[in-house]
Amino acid sequence: MFEISMKDLFPKCRDILVREMRPIKYGDLTRIALMELGVPFSEIDLKKEKENVREKLLLAGQYNCFYTGAPLYAGAMRNWFVADDHQQLSLVVDYIKIPGNASAGASGAFEALMRSGYMQVHNRELANTELLNRGRASGLVIEKHVTNWFSKQYPEFFAEPENHNVWHQPCSYDFSLTVDGRQWKIDVAGPDKNGSYGKRGAKKSTHMHLLCKIVGDYCAWEGVVRGKEFNAYIDPSSIFSPVALIVRLNCAKHGINYEDVLPKRRAAA
Repeated sequence: MFEISMKDLFPKCRDILVREMRPIKYGDLTRIALMELGVPFSEIDLKKEKENVREKLLLAGQYNCFYTGAPLYAGAMRNWFVADDHQQLSLVVDYIKIPGNASAGASGAFEALMRSGYMQVHNRELANTELLNRGRASGLVIEKHVTNWFSKQYPEFFAEPENHNVWHQPCSYDFSLTVDGRQWKIDVAGPDKNGSYGKRGAKKSTHMHLLCKIVGDYCAWEGVVRGKEFNAYIDPSSIFSPVALIVRLNCAKHGINYEDVLPKRRAAA
């Protein structure tokens, strides 16, 4: 039997956590990493490899990882959270790429046409202009990409808004997610003509606003802002990472108590 190099095993474990965006029990994390590295279990001491991952990767805090301790006994990433205040999720350090989708684009175009006679104008200077129509089309295409993505990734939490297919009725949110018995009403917010995000005119705030824009052939989900902090000017420190929200959703999806994952709550080994 041989012992696999930690220089191979530990980065692979880190990459799996980054990809899955959820805590994974250290034993399972070790097995998945070894399988992806093509290492037969029969040729190694699996128990020793698991302990190396627990002690020398997770407990040692290498590669931005940490060990949750009891009751999960899992590996997780520090950049999913803010360690000194577990009520505040991590600030934006990355974005999530939502692939281009022809069906979502067509759905957005259709909705723009159906709602065009009823949509509110938050900036009167843009009324009846090419810029207004371009902004509406872009906004609804972004909205449909994001809504479609969430409906497929999290169907157990997802619900359409109150004005779904009711073209004359406005609504402050674009979809909702019900997680652990709590409903989050979510607005998809696109940038203005200058590329800036923020509340425009009399637009109402909701629980969360997802900051998203079109980039070539995909939609970039760049950040999340809570409703109370969604103003004409958004303080950059109030924007948190999309990954932080996805980790929260993935915990619920996999039956993991989110409170057990937070770094401040982790138990001693």
